[in-house]
This record gives sequence, structure tokens and C-alpha cells, in this order.
Amino acid sequence: MLTYSPRKGKEEVDPVPRTGSVCRIGISIGSMIPYSLISVRMIARWAKDAGYSFLQALPLRGMTGKEILALPVFYKEHAWNPVWSLSQALKHEPGGEGMPSYINDWIASPNPDRCQQIFDNLPGREITHHFENASGRLVELCPELQMTPMEIAEKCRREGFGLVLDTEHLSRGFRENDTDNFGKQALLIHEIMINEAIDILAPFIQIVHLKDSTPDLQDMNFVRELLSVDIRPEIDFVAEFKPKLQTPKYICDFMKRFISKLANQITKSGHTIKYS
Repeated sequence: MLTYSPRKGKEEVDPVPRTGSVCRIGISIGSMIPYSLISVRMIARWAKDAGYSFLQALPLRGMTGKEILALPVFYKEHAWNPVWSLSQALKHEPGGEGMPSYINDWIASPNPDRCQQIFDNLPGREITHHFENASGRLVELCPELQMTPMEIAEKCRREGFGLVLDTEHLSRGFRENDTDNFGKQALLIHEIMINEAIDILAPFIQIVHLKDSTPDLQDMNFVRELLSVDIRPEIDFVAEFKPKLQTPKYICDFMKRFISKLANQITKSGHTIKYS
């Protein structure tokens, strides 16, 4: 769980004047697995009924990427770690992202070639985890960047990149496929505390990915602190829940509870929510 407390008297990088921002709230279709594997159209309707304004998509089994949905797809990511076969997953051999694969990788996604076809068909801006060949100009903050917050901020200012802040990736260590660094502290956090990092990077953060790691949605504390610093005039929040083996009613009620808490934090902080 992230902890964050704003610092005063820092040197800012291209600060944005302090005014109320316009915020949109979306949800990742991966959050609604297994139901997204049954019908992505169905879960898009659930999300719209719960009050979400847009979707973030990724290639999932059964999709084409050309579906007409109840909500627009604003952003897209590549499949998590697709595999070629069930046998590959059962043996925990490296998947499409180079990480050890598991049965869930085979269940969630088709083979890597099909995933790429679906991804190419999907609308929306691409989110990547590296600056090279980032066609959507959106890069998610993660240890694998191996850059300090000041270096990231300068690159964004100079080359026009936007940042995606994920409350999980920001504080995790390197992944297993990075054999040189696995188990080490992320450079992003090792060199500077989280609160200072966010203050430096806030002017470039366009999207925030939120988790639901605790029953009382502790990520909302982080949202409150983020909204207290100088953020962009427009910023999107995306709910990225861990998939739950629960009833449709439970999933829909959870989505409504999450967006209600988030919307409350946004408005209490003096910002505006833009609904579709």
C-alpha cells in the first residue's frame, strides 16, 4: 500500500497552475474477468450502468477488438502474458511478456499472434511500459524504466510524453523476467521518496490506475493526496480491480461502490467529474 504526504518547498518541474481539474472515470475490462471472457458487450453495459464513462481494453479470449460497445474505448494495453498452449502455461514457461506463465494466462488470452491482431483492431490510445516506440505517447510508470523522477519529467517535457500512474507498479520491485534486477528496489522509489516523485511527475500524469487491494479501498487515500498537488487540467482515472469469482450482482455493486467513493474524493478536492 502506498503512503504519501505532500512536501513543501520543492523545486517543481513545469508546474500547472492550481485550478480545479476535469476528471473522467473509466474501468478496465480485465477487472471484470471472468465475465469479460463471456461477453465484453455485457460487461460494458454493466460499467455504463454503474456510472463509468469509458473503457480501457486489452486482448482477451473471445474478443475481436471490433466489438460495438456501450462505452467508448479510450485506452488499450497489450495482453498480460499470453501463451501459445495450455502445456506452456502448466510448465510455467515464459509467456509473451517474458514472465513465467500460469493457467490464468492461458484462460484470459489467446495466443500471442491473435492477441496482436485484437490489439491492432482495438480503438484507443496505446499505453506502454517504455518510451521507445510509444505510439500513444502514454508511458506507465514502472521500475523497468530505470529512470529517476527528474529524468522522466525532463523527457516528458522535452518530447511530449504523458504518464500513467499505477498505484501498484509505482512501489513494486522488478519482475521475475528481469534476471539482473529481480528483487531489487525500483530506481523510481530508491532514489527519491514516493511523495517527492509524485510532486515532480504530477504535471505529466494523464491517467491514474487504481486498485482495490483492501476492502475499504485504501487507494482513495492516495487519490486525495494526489488531487491536493498541481495536476493537469484534465486527468482520467481507471479502475483496475483484481478479477473476482463472484456473482454478477456482487461485481456490479462493487463497481458502483468504487466509483461512488472515487467521485466523492474528486469533488471534495475541488475538481469536476465529466460524465459521458
